[in-house]
Amino acid sequence: MNKKEIKKVKEQFKKDHKYIGYHNTNEVCSATHWNPISAKFLCEEKLLNYFHKITPSQTKYGLDQYLGQVSYVGYKEIKGNNDE
Repeated sequence: MNKKEIKKVKEQFKKDHKYIGYHNTNEVCSATHWNPISAKFLCEEKLLNYFHKITPSQTKYGLDQYLGQVSYVGYKEIKGNNDE
């Protein structure tokens, strides 16, 4: 890569993807990450931990057994600021 290409890559926008976890209609958690798959996974883990905390003495189930939903909100563009 030449210097122009490196500068162009540094100036590209990065996306910060956001997911929100709901229990019934209440928002209980959210997660953001530059990778959309990682953001969804983090939000699912937070939502599952939420259900496990509100039912401490009951059997722990997977997220599909609870009344929870993880929804994609969108992304926010973040300008990269790698000044090397």
